[in-house]
Amino acid sequence: MFAFALLSVLVAELPLSTALQRLTCFAATIVATAAFGYFLNDWTDIEQDRVAGKPNQVCSLHPRQRVIIAAGLVIASWAPWLFLPRNGINLTFMVLQYVAYFSYSCRPLRLKERKQWGLVCDMLYGHLIPVVVTCATFLDPSQLPGKDGILFLAAVVTWLVCKGLRNILLHQVSDRLADRQASVDTFVRRFGPLRTIKTISAVILP
Repeated sequence: MFAFALLSVLVAELPLSTALQRLTCFAATIVATAAFGYFLNDWTDIEQDRVAGKPNQVCSLHPRQRVIIAAGLVIASWAPWLFLPRNGINLTFMVLQYVAYFSYSCRPLRLKERKQWGLVCDMLYGHLIPVVVTCATFLDPSQLPGKDGILFLAAVVTWLVCKGLRNILLHQVSDRLADRQASVDTFVRRFGPLRTIKTISAVILP
């Protein structure tokens, strides 16, 4: 994430003071946004984690405390945008980030239990959407790659998709026993851990 931010600062040739201000504000919004995603995921996994015997810090909180923390994280996530460059692209994808969070964790969709849709959603909010937000924040539209940069852009997007899918598949492999105890129907539980590892090694990783 921050590698893309620094690369965008370099391409945009921002003055040092401007770059530091934007990077500081951007770091704040990224940390708060990610924290909200983790918090929401734990909140919606309380019952499943209890059945599986997994630790869940959110379950010890009073419902009112959960609401206050979630609201505080949302405010902390959006407040830096008062100082960051705003445009239709980065704000739209910030909203999509939250849509992906809720779609992944919350019912009635709860895509994390819908096999391949959970993989795609996790890849989007964990990798692809944040990079789009980053580049759209630090680069002017005139600095976006033209036709000569399309191949490079396609390679970066392909890499992000593969990296995101690999990460969530490995996570599901490591959590498969707990998911079975909690009756969570993931892609790995349906496809099998060994076949998943082989697919990662033979297809995704290369």
